[in-house]
Amino acid sequence: MAFEYDMMGRGDSSRYEYLYRCMRADIESGEAAPGQRLPSKRVLAKREGVSLVTVEKAYAQLEAEGYVRARERSGYFVALRQPVRVPAADVRTARISRRQEQDDAVPVPSGASAAPVSTAASATGASAAAGDGPARPAVQPLQEFHGGSGLIADFSWPAYNPGVAATLWSRALRDTLAHEGDRELYAPQPSRGSLRLRRAIASHLASFRGMDVDPGRIVIGAGAQMLYGMVAQLILHATGASTGMPDAHAPAVGARLPSGVRLPADASAPSDTPVVAVENPGYPRLASIYSAYGFRIRHVPVDAEGIDMDGLDASGASVVHIMPSHQFPTGRVTSVTRRYELLGWLAGGAERYLVEDDYDNEFRLAGRPVPSLASIDVLGRVVYIGTFSKSLGSALRLAYMVLPPVLSRRYDDDLGFYSNTVSVVDQICLSRLLESGDYERHVNRFRTQRCTVRDLFLDALADTPAGGMCHVEEADSGLHFVLAVDAPCGEGRIARLALRHGVRLAPMSGYVQASAVARPPADRRAARIEDMPLPGYGDSRPRFVMQYDGLTPQAAPQAARALAAAVLEANAARA
Repeated sequence: MAFEYDMMGRGDSSRYEYLYRCMRADIESGEAAPGQRLPSKRVLAKREGVSLVTVEKAYAQLEAEGYVRARERSGYFVALRQPVRVPAADVRTARISRRQEQDDAVPVPSGASAAPVSTAASATGASAAAGDGPARPAVQPLQEFHGGSGLIADFSWPAYNPGVAATLWSRALRDTLAHEGDRELYAPQPSRGSLRLRRAIASHLASFRGMDVDPGRIVIGAGAQMLYGMVAQLILHATGASTGMPDAHAPAVGARLPSGVRLPADASAPSDTPVVAVENPGYPRLASIYSAYGFRIRHVPVDAEGIDMDGLDASGASVVHIMPSHQFPTGRVTSVTRRYELLGWLAGGAERYLVEDDYDNEFRLAGRPVPSLASIDVLGRVVYIGTFSKSLGSALRLAYMVLPPVLSRRYDDDLGFYSNTVSVVDQICLSRLLESGDYERHVNRFRTQRCTVRDLFLDALADTPAGGMCHVEEADSGLHFVLAVDAPCGEGRIARLALRHGVRLAPMSGYVQASAVARPPADRRAARIEDMPLPGYGDSRPRFVMQYDGLTPQAAPQAARALAAAVLEANAARA
């Protein structure tokens, strides 16, 4: 029966933690139905033989993570929409445990102005959420709006609010320094990173993503961008290609010509180097990173199901880098059918690889995540990259990749000489957070908070006269959504009007490769990319990438009203 437990079986867990975990398990399994009323705190405390404080702490934790909702003078009820979790299969957990026992027995060798909202954002200045986040724009991050000074909200980049994460990390760091031995904190670590952290990440992936991962194939790095570079080197070595660096005198990748047209990202790359396909619209820095290692770049459109397969086939690429769980910037989720088509594409060439960038996998707000490509890859050609930037902040520079067996062996041969780029203290600190469950609880709380803020903003926007002109797309995939607007003008004008009202927007066109956009036949030189049709969309609505990482509950309604005013002003020309 739900909410009846044997407290004698709690082992080393505290009473509050054991009670919380038991109740959470009942809710997740469906034993407790959505909307069901929980026992009163006094009744449950008497039934389980614990103090009222213990029950209050358990209820508070469940409420913070979104499992239950409190109603004034009515008590606690199971939430109607549960936080997303992907429980690991028992067999996978057992396999990981056995593998960890084997690892214990084998010694591990040590490793010898404002953003341009009125025009398309540039490849280096545009805001992006993938990996470690974007280059910092010239404006200050989100700040309170006081008497007309500053911004109400900045949706153009992930202005992370560090409060909760900073407190969590500070406490964990103090505990790490106080309780971990010097041998653990200061001993040389393998090139791949701390084995303890790699085991903790493997267990985390099993729990959240249902992935059976060998800790020996995990590499820790100081941010996803560093790992992208390592992947590029590994693939070049694996395919026998030489690294051809771009001509020093050639224009920079993504440079703007006087006509407003960007050069192709591979304009100066040697013709014998491999081709990598990236998504369009997509994360601007990817093309720059791969191009820096000598890859030729092909921008392939993204449709409703993911990266376009006809475009991928036509690109001649041997590598494709995608974000299937939450594509940036469109927010789209690659369908299961398209995922298997991508695996079929991998099978079409002996030296093809796929990089799965799962940068904010923990923050899907509704429904269960589609299985990762790495978890269904039978060929061993998928590189899985994850990061803690969204949950703990990009300042900590913590990311990881799971290499397929062939590239994992190649890593030892070709890159094993590198010292690991992440502080050992930080690695042990993160290990403790993952092992204790504190990280999971933090993610659950943060997910609930972000969902609440998003709903505050969208509800307030829907209640304005402009509500019917604003269409929300992909709102449940992660910490950004897309806002499509009915307006007789382009993205640039709406963004300028919104900025005057105190809201900074990121036009979708800022993430589109200009050379891939179909230009109108007339007036080519005067045409601006933000006024052209976006690839992968069936209409011509202006669209904006709404990153709400740093939006506060206090600012959300005011930001919605300010944005609505800008939309109404943009539509006034229609009258």
